[in-house]
Formats: sequence, structure tokens, C-alpha cells
Amino acid sequence: MHLETQADLAYPIVYLQGPGPGIQVHIDMASTDHGNLVFFGDDCAAIFTGATYGITDITIDTRDGPPDESDLPDWETVEEGTLTISAPLTLLPHPAATIQSLEELSATEIRVPALDPGSYRLRVASRGRDVDRSDVSVRLQLWPTAERGGLRVIATGDRFDPRSLSSITPRHHVRTATSEPATATTATASPTLRPSNTVDVSHHSFLISGQEIDPTATYAQGSVFDAGDNLIAVHTGIASGPVAVVIERFDDDPLLDTDVPPIDLSAWENVDEVTVPCRADMWVITLDGEIVSAFGVFGPSSSGTRTFRIAVRGRASNWDSIVDEPTEDYLVQTWSTSSGPFNDHRHQGHRRDLAGVRVAAPRPSGHLAHGFAASTRSGAPGRTV
Repeated sequence: MHLETQADLAYPIVYLQGPGPGIQVHIDMASTDHGNLVFFGDDCAAIFTGATYGITDITIDTRDGPPDESDLPDWETVEEGTLTISAPLTLLPHPAATIQSLEELSATEIRVPALDPGSYRLRVASRGRDVDRSDVSVRLQLWPTAERGGLRVIATGDRFDPRSLSSITPRHHVRTATSEPATATTATASPTLRPSNTVDVSHHSFLISGQEIDPTATYAQGSVFDAGDNLIAVHTGIASGPVAVVIERFDDDPLLDTDVPPIDLSAWENVDEVTVPCRADMWVITLDGEIVSAFGVFGPSSSGTRTFRIAVRGRASNWDSIVDEPTEDYLVQTWSTSSGPFNDHRHQGHRRDLAGVRVAAPRPSGHLAHGFAASTRSGAPGRTV
């Protein structure tokens, strides 16, 4: 059977799964069944369609045997693996924050041609996954198999890495780019998101601070960062090398804005928040004093204070190492604070230990010195001593 269709993706992931409410696929980025194109579960898969959301061409072929490979050069990245199918399959676009109910979610499903129960080989081919491509296409081919092999990478012809998904904005939050860096005065109720930029780390740290600030002048300590006046000193897992950083700016706490989704706690290992005095420009700066100009400036707050909420993942993967490519992700949310440095609004979530065990996290009971909130999530080494 052959099916050609399109999906209008608000976020560049589609899920191949059986019946049931919501998303059935739990993506483990550390799994050996995780490729750059497909994550394979026992009876499901997640397909990463690339850096560009929007209209995606999708082809689904169900076959009696292995397909011809003569057209594989027409595709850029190709991966395959084995699934056990026991129920009808659907292809479900990631709901992002545009879906408000399970009924709306079900309406976006793409029905896969019927297959008998058993083991099947799934080959996924893609093209157009790199940034600013408008020709995004994905082809799924399924056929019965006795093979139990794991992930097989047939071709890798693009530069897309699914770890960069933390820097991709769901479409309904995108703002038109301007030639000037955004400042605190240009922020809106929804975030202005920039593509992921790397920041060079040294001595397990990088800064968000004024240009002349002493990086040791902190008076509040957290799992993700230490804080002082006009100063955030972020703790990294690596000793030296690049990390991936994304900045979101808001007019107010995004958790108070029902139109803006909060941080997805299941996607992050640690989340800390603090309100600090901000009476001068702050920048993302390396310990060598180099300003990462791509992020722009955090201007002084009219109230004299600014809140930073920072989420991190991947710090345990290369602890105390020197790396050449980013292995850690940081999401920085920031907004001017009208209520002063002791804003007590915090979100309750979960925390994940190094083994990935999800356990309940207590709601922070208050602030540490000078308005630092206890970490809402912990699970990776937080700081060097």
C-alpha cells in the first residue's frame, strides 16, 4: 500500500505509534536505538523531521518484502530498525502547545495502511532537514522481517542533530526577526527565541553579567548557577569547550501567561530561578571576557530587578572533560520583575537523578539568601568546589 500526504508541523517531530490517548513514545536521547533521524521503541518510533517546521511531505509504503535501494541516493539521511506491531498504527504530529485536548490531537493523526501483527522493518528516509529548507520530505517503508537487529544508519547527508530541538520554537510563538538585537524594552508576552548559539566554557562556567563584573562576586548559590548583583555564573558539566544556549525573553513570568507553555520539565534535568538586581546592561559573556553578541543585551529593569530561570541537561555526559562539540543544552528564560527580588512564584515539577529515575520534587519553600529559589529539578552535578 502506498500513501502520500502532508502534515503541517508546529514542532518538527512525528510519532509512529499504536492506538491510545496522547503520545505513546518516550524518547531516551541516551539510547543506542536513537539515531539522528529516528528513535526506535519496541512498538513505536519518533521521527525528527529537521530544523524547519511547517508543511512536510510524508510518504508511507507498506510492502511484502525489502524495498529496492536504487533510489536511496535521492534522499539525504536514511535509517532503519525493527518494530513489533500488534495494533493499527498512526502517525501523530507533535502537538507542541497548539493542541488543547485529546480530541484535537486525535484529529491530526495520519492512519497507516493496515498491517498484520508481527515484526516489521521500518526504513525512514528524509531530505530538507537542515535550517531554512522548504523541501522537507519524509518517507516511511515497512515490511515483515525476522531480523531483530537494532538501529542501522544507511546514510547521513544533513547536519541536523535532534539535540538542537531545545532551540526550535513552536510555530505559533515565532516573531519576525529584526536587524537589531532585542532588548528588555522590545520583549513581548511571548518569548523572542533565537537559534541555538554556542558559548565557550572555561573552568566549568560561563556568565550572564555586566562587562566589568567580578565573576566571583556572588552571594547566592544554586545547582545550575550562582547569583549576585547584575551577575549569573552558570555551572557547566564540561570543564572547557562549547555548550548550546537558547534565550527566551518575556515581559512577565511565562508561567503566569496561559498563552505561553512553561518549561517542559520532563525534557530537562535541573531548573533554577533567581531574581537579582539589574541596574546595568547584562550580556552572555565567557570567563575570558568575550561577549556573545548574538544574544543581545539584557537592559536595566525599570524596577531594578530581573528574574532568570535556567534549565539544563547533559551535564553528566562529559563531566570535567574538554569537548569540541556541544553536549550540554541551556535554556535561559528572563523577564523584568515588578514585584522586587523576593517574588515567591515557583513551579512545582519533578526531578531526575543520573540514572534517569523520575521522582517527585518538593515545592521550594522559599528563597535562599538574596532571593534565590531552591532548584525545582536536580539530577546532574551542579557545581565544582
